[in-house]
Amino acid sequence: MKHALKMLVLAGSLALSLGACAALQKASPDVASDAIRATQVAITTYADVYQPAVIAYGNLPVCDGSTPICRDQAVHAKMKALDLAASTAIEAARKVMATNVGDSGELTAAIQAIMNAETTIAPAIAIIKR
Repeated sequence: MKHALKMLVLAGSLALSLGACAALQKASPDVASDAIRATQVAITTYADVYQPAVIAYGNLPVCDGSTPICRDQAVHAKMKALDLAASTAIEAARKVMATNVGDSGELTAAIQAIMNAETTIAPAIAIIKR
C-alpha cells in the first residue's frame, strides 16, 4: 500500500509537469497565456515536489554499504547541477511572466530544464520515500 501511494504521488507530479509541457505546445488563440499557465504549473510542481527531494536526498547518509537507504555522491552532484540549471531558467521565466515582456524562449527553457532535472530527481524520490 505504501509503495502504491508513493508511485501514485510520483505519477501525479510527473503528469502535472508533462501536462504543462503539452499545454505549452498546444495551439490556441492566446498562446502567450497558455505558455505562462503551463510554465506556472511546471514551476509549482518543481518547487513543491522536486526541489524538496533534492534537499531530502542530500540529507541521506552517504552510501557505504551499511544502510539500504543512502545517497550516491555522483547522483547527488548531478541532481544539484540540474537543480541549479532549472532554478536559473525558472528565474528567467518568472521575469518574463512578471513583466509581460515578450518571451524569447525563457518559458520553454524553464520547462525543459525542469523536465531534465525531474528525470534525475524522480528516482531519488522513490529512495527517500522508502
